[in-house]
Amino acid sequence: MSMSLRAAERAICRPLLRLAKLADKNPARLATLLGQPARLYNNKSGKKQKVDSGEWAFVGKAICDLSGGATEYAIPSSERRAGKVIRDHLEYLHHLGIPIVPEASELIRRLQSAATLAIHLRAAEPDWSECLDSVISSSFVAPMDDLAMTSSQLQEERLDLEQLPPGAEARVGDLLISHPLWSVLQAPFDSSVLLLAADNLTGLTGLKLNQPEGQTLEELLSASDQELPKVQGWMRTKSVSLGGPLMSHSEVESLYWIHSKNMDISFCGDLEVMQPSESLRFFRGCAKWSSDQLSVDLERGLWIHARP
Repeated sequence: MSMSLRAAERAICRPLLRLAKLADKNPARLATLLGQPARLYNNKSGKKQKVDSGEWAFVGKAICDLSGGATEYAIPSSERRAGKVIRDHLEYLHHLGIPIVPEASELIRRLQSAATLAIHLRAAEPDWSECLDSVISSSFVAPMDDLAMTSSQLQEERLDLEQLPPGAEARVGDLLISHPLWSVLQAPFDSSVLLLAADNLTGLTGLKLNQPEGQTLEELLSASDQELPKVQGWMRTKSVSLGGPLMSHSEVESLYWIHSKNMDISFCGDLEVMQPSESLRFFRGCAKWSSDQLSVDLERGLWIHARP
């Protein structure tokens, strides 16, 4: 480092830079790093609210940079070197005349806590290794594959995605992969992959692509003693997946469907004129956000934002 540091500052910077070096070798160590969100969304007022940065504002900035720009749940990038982020942060503190020792000590504590949590999670549940690794990967299990495929086949089928930064604007066709650390406490979205299927005056609509319910459309309609208008015979054998936690008053009103048409996703198109298609998928329930709400959720890192 080019700046002139006192002995105490050099002593605290060395272990901090060693932790950064370890993170550069294994970026998944940062996937359990937690920050302080700059904004939250108030569901009652429908507005964004600023959050006090607290005592460690500069530490929070460093954690946000280490987290790939996410303010609360880390989505570290394998292309952004932790060592450079830490060095830039220390240079910044030095030039502003802010005491380095307490800031560096707090960063060490946060990084060590994140690494310890990652180790415990991997030891407690083997699946967490893949979950944490997927946070920094742009390759995920392809969610649009035929539901009849075996789980081993699904694992072999990969979909290359462009991973977008937390501040990127969401649009129809994007995928949202729930952050494993956030979603473990959010049962409806645990280990979920959602497709943003529609954007209109009521907000954005998402459909969960990876939770089949084990029933066909015919079985759902028979059990509910209801009928879906304009449904064709060939559609009745299609499987129904759980699209999300938001349900309407009846089973039929809670149904949504998508199918691909000329490489585009058609949302709730006219069933009467639809030609037989392998790509047609039915869903019960959905997820909805206002544009501001989803913007804040993405900013916080609740969702890994990807684009095919």
